[in-house]
Amino acid sequence: MKVKVDVPDLKFPIRVYVPNFMLRLLSSKFLRKQAFKHVDQDTANILLQLDHKTIQQIISTLNEFKGTELVSVETNDGTTIKVTL
Repeated sequence: MKVKVDVPDLKFPIRVYVPNFMLRLLSSKFLRKQAFKHVDQDTANILLQLDHKTIQQIISTLNEFKGTELVSVETNDGTTIKVTL
């Protein structure tokens, strides 16, 4: 996943790359248990509905659509934000 933020005041855009293995790591059971300690009850209920296998299937499906632009936003001041798989 790639996130690009282009601000007119900066000489170059800000780019953040998130490899798919990082998404898989963030879906690990250990990190999910740690997240439960720091979120409210409503968010915890949503996280409980997503099990590890479901998250892995979502990530695998996202791999099939590499290059797809998920978000493309431009503000009045010329700032652009793009999120691409």
